[in-house]
Amino acid sequence: MKTTLEIPDDIFRQVKSCAALEGIKLKDFISQALINALAKPMPEDPPRQLHTVEFPLIKARKELPPITNEMVNLALAAQDEEEALAYAKFMRH
Repeated sequence: MKTTLEIPDDIFRQVKSCAALEGIKLKDFISQALINALAKPMPEDPPRQLHTVEFPLIKARKELPPITNEMVNLALAAQDEEEALAYAKFMRH
């Protein structure tokens, strides 16, 4: 297969002189270099470091009851209602 590559001049001169020293064509030298590179095992990704997090992230006062999903849903619904009322008031003016 034919292809076109852009190789920096200094690297091209080194590759061409290495091929000449070995007495082989440039295309054969590059093909062999690619074969050698592909024969090497691929480096493994470094293991990811896991970060540990302590829960709860925000410490609550001990005398307060824990927040439940129901309490969160009620607060979100109240916030949605407040935003809707504020938007309606804004649109009337």
